[in-house]
Amino acid sequence: MVKKTFRKCFVFGLITVIASYQGNVGVALASTVICEKETDLRVPDEVSLTKSSEKIVGESKGIALEKGAEAGEKLLQIDSDEQYVEAVSEVLEKYYQQSVITSQLDKFTDMVKPCAEGVVKDYREAYEERMESDSLSYDPKKVILQFRNDISDSSIQEAMEVISDGGELVSEAEIDSDLPAYKRDRIMKAKESRTNYKLAIADLSLAQSTDRAIEAYKKLDGVQSVERDQIMEFPSDDGMEAKSVIPNKKMLVKSAISDERMSARSAISNDPRVSEQWNLIQTNTAGAWNLLNSYTKPHYQIWVAVIDTGVDMNHEDLQGQLLENYSVDIAKEGHPLLTSVTPQYTSEHGTHVAGIIAAKANNSIGVAGVAGIPDSVNDTLMSCRVMAIKITQEDNSYTLSDLYDAIYYATDKGAEIINLSLGGVPNSSSLRSAIDYAYKAGVTVVAAAGNKNMTYPYYPSDFDHVISVISTDINGKKSPTSNYEKKDISAPGVDILSTIPGNKYDYMSGTSMATPFVAGVVALMKKADYSLKPDDMDAIIKDTAYDVGAPGYDPETAYGVVDPYHAVQRALSRYK
Repeated sequence: MVKKTFRKCFVFGLITVIASYQGNVGVALASTVICEKETDLRVPDEVSLTKSSEKIVGESKGIALEKGAEAGEKLLQIDSDEQYVEAVSEVLEKYYQQSVITSQLDKFTDMVKPCAEGVVKDYREAYEERMESDSLSYDPKKVILQFRNDISDSSIQEAMEVISDGGELVSEAEIDSDLPAYKRDRIMKAKESRTNYKLAIADLSLAQSTDRAIEAYKKLDGVQSVERDQIMEFPSDDGMEAKSVIPNKKMLVKSAISDERMSARSAISNDPRVSEQWNLIQTNTAGAWNLLNSYTKPHYQIWVAVIDTGVDMNHEDLQGQLLENYSVDIAKEGHPLLTSVTPQYTSEHGTHVAGIIAAKANNSIGVAGVAGIPDSVNDTLMSCRVMAIKITQEDNSYTLSDLYDAIYYATDKGAEIINLSLGGVPNSSSLRSAIDYAYKAGVTVVAAAGNKNMTYPYYPSDFDHVISVISTDINGKKSPTSNYEKKDISAPGVDILSTIPGNKYDYMSGTSMATPFVAGVVALMKKADYSLKPDDMDAIIKDTAYDVGAPGYDPETAYGVVDPYHAVQRALSRYK
């Protein structure tokens, strides 16, 4: 039980010993310098209670809930201050594990010696903070840590066990052995050449307030940052505009994008409601499909991770499009598969986003997704499939730690693209590191610019290595609520028809809808040339965009509206 003494009372100062050794780390990329040494974080030796002290503690815990004063008096039999403090900590643990704290606790604490007053204070502060959790903007039970990359994994786990109640080393999840070799190889290169920090999420003990935990972890020489686990709302006005209302449901597709390069539009598909999908018609998405249909190079399965509010796994237009064995609820312990959750969780927001990307085309049902076409060689393979990752709680809130966890999960499970139709999160160094890791693994991250009609920095879309998406209307104009300035690309985001739960379809608007359109185009490009890296995607998307504003880059529409046909054409042209 030394962990409790150490973390709750700080009897010992945290001792950091640098112990280096030669590592046998393989060089994955010749241009990357890889750390060859790892450092261990040493913590004080455990303090073991004597048998007599253990017996006294057991007797005290046995009567603590009913006879607090007597329980406190029993501990006075322990002579060693060090063991006494540990004994008090164990009994306090018994009290604070209860859902209701009784008056016996006060009677117990009235009996403690001065050397244990610190641990009593720690428990009270942590308890009071947790009781206020409904009004807090963060989760009082966790903190997010970044360790230096040269700190050994075992040492990080040990530090979390000693200082807190354990935790998860998110950045070191194992690669799934069932993944295709081309996905495993890509991810392994990122892991072997990783230069960003190691990300961990610590579970705080009952004696730790977030302030106390942050103070303790900052004493570790190998910790680069400690952050509270912020709670965000999802979806909010930062993630989606109000649902659109289109009375006749049969809009007239008229567009400012009508010059010769867009005039030869291809027929879309046999899906009955495709005529209402102005976003596909106007941008000549079917032209991009036709280019891929003539493509005979090696074909790969492209996976798009939709980190969102969950997806209706039973929707008729998404059957065969969802990666059931990789679609999980990150917010629940153990990350259960969405197909195993009872009752089935469904969400309008996440289902709508997934449909924009991958609703099955030419199946005579509903609508078509940007990348919802069959593989031109093997029609049992789709151009892309969706990995649905739910990060929200029942109240549609989510924590930054679940967002980080989802990004690492998507990357390590083989996604080539991550769609983030969310935003308004803090400028977090931990989130930046998670995105950097995805980038190094060859994952293209696409994120919503937000719906505040503002120009201030907006995260995660404004991080480096993220394609930031502005929403435009049918006339190629920035939608009234879309954030803008210093973004990357525009895409259709007003009155977008897509899937919603229960085999239904509806219109929604916002940068949440524009973002998956771009993610779908990136999936088509990756299908055309799997060797394309995130920087290549970013450059091609910008260079081939249809310029709808002032010539060149402009704040309201960035480099222009994404052009699926010419983006895919450019991707294919890399083959000579």
